[in-house]
Amino acid sequence: MNYKVIGSSVSRLDGVAKVTGKAKYADDYFEREMLIGKVLRSPYAHAKIRSIDVSKAKNLDGVEAVITYQDLPKIKFATAGHPWTFDEAHRDVEDRLIITDKVRFCGEPVAAVVAI
Repeated sequence: MNYKVIGSSVSRLDGVAKVTGKAKYADDYFEREMLIGKVLRSPYAHAKIRSIDVSKAKNLDGVEAVITYQDLPKIKFATAGHPWTFDEAHRDVEDRLIITDKVRFCGEPVAAVVAI
């Protein structure tokens, strides 16, 4: 084993660019006609969505899609965050939908808009 690095300073190749603000991140790139997505998040910690009127949003110029819980397939996923495995005995329980008509925490996604 080579332990020369332990206890020594290691230079970052991108360090200067980051501290001077010159580094480029994914959000720094923009293309014409590029679609941008935004997520509407709940301001409430516990709530029931009675209705969502997306008609005005859908009619705006450049809007490609407005997505709510009504538009998504009812496919559950696991929330524990463990790696997926073929061994069913060791899989996390798929117990939650991505978006539903029930809000469980402040900041939970409620809808999404995709537009130019």
